[in-house]
Amino acid sequence: KRRNKYSLFDEKILCGLIYSLRFEIRNDRKIFMPFHISDWWYFGKIEDLKKLYSCPLVKEPEFSSYFNNSKNLIAGKTRKMSPEQYVTSFCAKTYFSDIHFSNSSDISIKLVEQSDEFIVGNFVPIGEEKSGIYINKPMYSCSKKIINNDVVRDGLWHFNIWKDLYKKYNK
Repeated sequence: KRRNKYSLFDEKILCGLIYSLRFEIRNDRKIFMPFHISDWWYFGKIEDLKKLYSCPLVKEPEFSSYFNNSKNLIAGKTRKMSPEQYVTSFCAKTYFSDIHFSNSSDISIKLVEQSDEFIVGNFVPIGEEKSGIYINKPMYSCSKKIINNDVVRDGLWHFNIWKDLYKKYNK
């Protein structure tokens, strides 16, 4: 069903579960990661993928050193946001004028809800077992390393999380 207000694409885009993050756990705190959909691979209509990747290249060094002298620094990260967040949030902001995501420390309740609704309206994250797609890059070659990583495991967009939020936003 395509009934939520942030549905953009003609069809949902399938994407990998690995690093599709809803949140991370840092120092026993849940840190939300708005618009953080894995960029390892996508399957979807070419028109939809072109919309998703309509973002310009980032400006450097401003992007990668955004938090260098900031009190908003999150867990040693200096860049404005992750590449995954940049691509997805740029797309969302381009088509929905009420979405305003400026950087990775921008995690208001309203923005997290907008991100959740945008993601369930436009993506379906699936794991290696269902997709048959495995990452062979050495540090990611076994998703169990990531799935069992305390920082990210619980915050991944597991199907049950996606399904519960899909029901919430597609009544």
